Amino acid sequence: MAILFFLDPCLRRDDTKLMKPQIVPAILVKNFSDLKTHLKKIDNFFPLVQIDICDGKFVKNKTWKNFKQLNGLPLPCSLEFHLMVKNPLAEIKKLGKIKNIGRIYVHAEALQNNFDKILALTQKNRWQLGLALNPETKTEKIQKYLDKINAVLFMTVHPGTQGQKLIEPVLKKIKLLKKTKKLLIAADGGITMENIRAVKKAGVQEFCIGKRLILAVNVKKTKAEFTKLIK
Repeated sequence: MAILFFLDPCLRRDDTKLMKPQIVPAILVKNFSDLKTHLKKIDNFFPLVQIDICDGKFVKNKTWKNFKQLNGLPLPCSLEFHLMVKNPLAEIKKLGKIKNIGRIYVHAEALQNNFDKILALTQKNRWQLGLALNPETKTEKIQKYLDKINAVLFMTVHPGTQGQKLIEPVLKKIKLLKKTKKLLIAADGGITMENIRAVKKAGVQEFCIGKRLILAVNVKKTKAEFTKLIK
């Protein structure tokens, strides 16, 4: 199991400048069989993998989320969960017994009044907490939480499905936040070989890529090509 230093929940905001940009495969699947297939395909190529969870309510799509099945898998990587769900607190409670988790992303639009409970639960489990923002959501919505979280995930597409085109105005929001706060900045959706340099220039350190990476004929080669562009 590869737990990276930047997944330490005690990481200081000042340490974010030490983080190297990295490519993170994002897995969005309907069933456990497909999850196993994707994990096997990217096995040993990535120290960190993101698993997307959709409940069919916060977003139209509905994915696999029988979390306990993960404990039967020999995972060589750390996991982060991107919860695209209406009730993230309920899902986080189910994740408590899952191994290898380093970070949880919860959507700001779904927080309701549960931020303190979510933060306490993630800290209890020694996970990092990140807040995710839909393309239309202003960063002011999470301003009061920025000193309590470890990361911000900007959705550069509308959440729930893969293979969409990157929404470029989101990059302006990323630049503005990056100037004021020392947090891990991630971007998810529509990242390609053609636009990844612009995404990095905006201030992104974690590049979450789905179909364009996981469904590549040669995952190792594709990762190398993406990584070369963000060095």
